[in-house]
Amino acid sequence: MFFYDCTTLYFESFSEDELRRFGYSKDNKFNQGQVLLALLVTDEGLPVGYDLFPGNMYEGDTFELAIKKIKERYWLKNAVIIADSGLLSKKNIEFTEASGYKYILGARLKNWQCPSFIDIFCKLLKINILPKYKKNISSC
Repeated sequence: MFFYDCTTLYFESFSEDELRRFGYSKDNKFNQGQVLLALLVTDEGLPVGYDLFPGNMYEGDTFELAIKKIKERYWLKNAVIIADSGLLSKKNIEFTEASGYKYILGARLKNWQCPSFIDIFCKLLKINILPKYKKNISSC
């Protein structure tokens, strides 16, 4: 089991270089160079690896690289990857499924008017995140 997350680290500098880039800033420092730090840890919290990306890179685009590194470095056939809603995309789900790994990806529910699990599941079906389950659900 692995936990994967990304965050931005900004610099007290107003210039860019190959790695420090202006981009979406979780710290509201849009005019300062930053990097994107991706961290992979075990369920005990032990770090397995990290990567630094240019600060203007979308964190969802780092997920595929992380999965590839797990496969190459550790030759794991089975794993569960857990990540937050910043990594939730159809592309990431399809890639993770193709890799043979299981996954748990958080979803943003605050904007949904769906209090029950069935409602949430149906919402995911409607936005085509879980297309392979459509034929098995009749209540949506």
